Amino acid sequence: MKKKISIKNIIIATSLLTTLALLVFFDYQRVQKDFRNLKAQLTEIRLETLTKNKYMIVKFKGKEMSVKDFRTDKILDSMNISTLNDVMHDTKLGQNRGVQISHCFAKL
Repeated sequence: MKKKISIKNIIIATSLLTTLALLVFFDYQRVQKDFRNLKAQLTEIRLETLTKNKYMIVKFKGKEMSVKDFRTDKILDSMNISTLNDVMHDTKLGQNRGVQISHCFAKL
């Protein structure tokens, strides 16, 4: 016995696939936007350390990135990165921290 595929079933299947594809696309765009913002922030920190001869600490905790002055431990900036899942590196300063010095970004 042949089963007929109705127009209704085709429309439902097409709608579900289109919705799934759009969800994946928008999530991808959100990740790309967060990455661009994070990269811009880290580039700005690097430029500031090069031009002003500063030492800075970049710390990741959960979905929050904070930038501290190395000498005063004062928080200079912070940024919430909603798509950040995990930062996996360990330094002499502690887990998930890196130091931006005047000529390079170093994991100590």
